[in-house]
Amino acid sequence: MGLKTLSVLVALLAASGSAGALAQTNAPAPQPADETKTDQSGEAREKTAIVVPLFRHVEPNPPSFEAQTVRRVRFLTDVSFPPFSYANANGSLTGLSVAVADAICNDLRIRCEFIVKPYAELEPALANGEGDAILSGVRMTEASFETLDFTRPYFRSLGRFAVQRENAIERPDRKALAGKRIGVRKGSAHEAFLNAHFTRSNILQYDQDAQMREALRTGAVDALFGDAVQLMFWIHSETSKGCCRIADGAFHDRTYLNAPLSIAVKRGNRKLRDVLDHGLDRLQTSGQFTRIYRTFFPESVW
Repeated sequence: MGLKTLSVLVALLAASGSAGALAQTNAPAPQPADETKTDQSGEAREKTAIVVPLFRHVEPNPPSFEAQTVRRVRFLTDVSFPPFSYANANGSLTGLSVAVADAICNDLRIRCEFIVKPYAELEPALANGEGDAILSGVRMTEASFETLDFTRPYFRSLGRFAVQRENAIERPDRKALAGKRIGVRKGSAHEAFLNAHFTRSNILQYDQDAQMREALRTGAVDALFGDAVQLMFWIHSETSKGCCRIADGAFHDRTYLNAPLSIAVKRGNRKLRDVLDHGLDRLQTSGQFTRIYRTFFPESVW
């Protein structure tokens, strides 16, 4: 991942929210992608594996259908959802979700168009026929299911703990964090999760992410709990001053932390939904999704 791309994403994520987080999961991984880091001389100095779980169950012999029945897809998206959809330094639309949609269209030989609108206008635009599908993280709720159908999820940003680099905790759990001070965003789903499952820890609430992160950097708390994507980009930013790391172990919980990333289409448009699901399946089984992920993320969020 280029340093310029990462720095742009860090700046964008510092000023915006991200997909919600999620309880302990050990999802199997496909062939891990190896990332070789180089020093200024260009020589390889270490190699790490970026592991991407298999989020989608892919039938070994799926029912056949003609993807060519869909010739064009107009994807509606906004530019305030980094690293999933945002404008890069040149003003061009990019991001994980944009790259995924583009890869589907290239693979299935479908013509893609991307229509950028403010997030609040995406669902009305779909209803009015201005587009065919929404990329920008529409939540699956009772209300949204009345007007939308969704592909199966292709991404989940899980809940993770961050600790100082010198902290000896390897895998945070209730026992390891009993009596410890855990910082969390006040009123968030992450706070509700901690209150339900980490009852022996001292939960400290913060009104702002910046306050919470500074508390970890300075040692005012022993750990932070929050969205893995946001924590990861903060840790890789200059703001963290190299203080901290993400501890092993990701968390997913259907009650408190359940915000999968899917593509939304107008309710009843099963033909398009099935074609997009087929394309997403192909990206997973071919390893293309893992390669796309590595373009936008400096390490695994899982």
